[in-house]
Amino acid sequence: MKFQIVSLLAALLLASCLPPKDHHSGLVNLYIAHQGQSVRTYWRKVDREVVAKHNEALKKNPKAKIKDPRGPLFMLGSERFMLLWKNRYALAKPQSFKLEPGFYYLDSFSVETQKGILQSAPGYSYTKNGYDFKNNRPFFLAFEVKPDSKIILPSVELSLIKTPRGFLGVFLFDNNEKGANAKWIEGSLNLKLKNASFKDAWGLEP
Repeated sequence: MKFQIVSLLAALLLASCLPPKDHHSGLVNLYIAHQGQSVRTYWRKVDREVVAKHNEALKKNPKAKIKDPRGPLFMLGSERFMLLWKNRYALAKPQSFKLEPGFYYLDSFSVETQKGILQSAPGYSYTKNGYDFKNNRPFFLAFEVKPDSKIILPSVELSLIKTPRGFLGVFLFDNNEKGANAKWIEGSLNLKLKNASFKDAWGLEP
């Protein structure tokens, strides 16, 4: 009986980490690394039309509420389960997976360094948010999936820059990379961090 309960819980946990897909899913190929090491990334699908309509409604009624336009959180880039004998942050490798059509943004991420595991937003995964609802755009990275498509996104390098207040985490990529047939949508925070001064440093916390 205990084994059945554990198996059920494991199955539910695994399902919650899997990307959403349907009959018209697109095949997505991506590679995100930090000095060759995998980066654990959490993603969500968001309905931008719902966000845009809500922003318009707020102009007329500042107290207008919105139904959460975000889809379930799912993870890419490392082992989904922590095993004592296995490194969750192993060497990075290209990943291929199917996603239902829509707009996907990077919600949060973490990476292991000599200083330990650094996180973009410490705490439980479901409390993190990588989307700027006010301006209807991502903070970090995003991409769009069309029905029955096959996209290859440019490779991404997570650069960590040490500052007096911690670390700056910046995603570097070339949207004109040879072999890629899709482009990253760069977020407002990532753009800002590329030119950030130490006093404006956004820190990754252990």
